[in-house]
Amino acid sequence: MNEQLPIPSRRVLVAMHAGTEWEFKAVGIYCNDHWIVDGEMRLIPLREVDYWAPIASTPKR
Repeated sequence: MNEQLPIPSRRVLVAMHAGTEWEFKAVGIYCNDHWIVDGEMRLIPLREVDYWAPIASTPKR
């Protein structure tokens, strides 16, 4: 995992395995020593999130 992590409490996209054989994408929040990921009923250890990316803002018209 990249040593650069998002600002804590900012929602980001994450790619993770979380105990499965396949990788899936979700939205989560980095909390310094774990992740909170939508749809997961437990705190996710840092090692289970393989990648993260910021969520782009929608353009204003």
